[in-house]
Amino acid sequence: MEQFYSSALWVWWLLKKQLVHRFPLKNFRKFLLDLPSTLQGKVAGISVTNLGRPGQGVTILLRGAANFYGSQSPLVIMDRIFIEGGLADINVDDIASIEIVKGASASSLYGSRAGNGVIVISSKRGKLGKTQVVVRIEIGSSEINNFIDTNQSHGFKLASDWQTAQGQYTKYESVYAASGDNAVVGTRIQDENHYLVKLYGVYNNIIDLFQFFQKS
Repeated sequence: MEQFYSSALWVWWLLKKQLVHRFPLKNFRKFLLDLPSTLQGKVAGISVTNLGRPGQGVTILLRGAANFYGSQSPLVIMDRIFIEGGLADINVDDIASIEIVKGASASSLYGSRAGNGVIVISSKRGKLGKTQVVVRIEIGSSEINNFIDTNQSHGFKLASDWQTAQGQYTKYESVYAASGDNAVVGTRIQDENHYLVKLYGVYNNIIDLFQFFQKS
């Protein structure tokens, strides 16, 4: 990563492909979700906020808010093409460099839409010479950040337990497990490690649809 102080003062930061590809990311969608741990602290003046909602990206501010109303997101340009949908669909393996631009000079180059700053992305291009093949393999895991405890089988039998304590327990029809047992009708929705097995219980209710009898 380099910072420029040449005549082109509008270039704020440049992330070369060597640094971009050091991120353990399989695509730019993952790159965006991990920006707080990658770009945050590496590029001066950038503020990245992860909203934490499923399927939602992040909010990027370059050197703070630029207006009171409207969007605060920077303009995204890739190979001189304005990207309206953001950065979620860009493959990080296709990126050669990322330039972060902010200031009056950026507005003079890209217009009023660059008032919140500009993220300029340059993609890789073919070069003359020997053929080169790059293979990249990654493996990882993810889990729920905040797991909400769900009811165990005991929660479905609290009424029966209370009745048992009062000496008034009566076995209901179609109840296969007695009060205090560790099973209910159907299958458990959690295993021993509290991982969801099914989002619903499964039960088996067989009804005789055909009855055979002899005529008298």
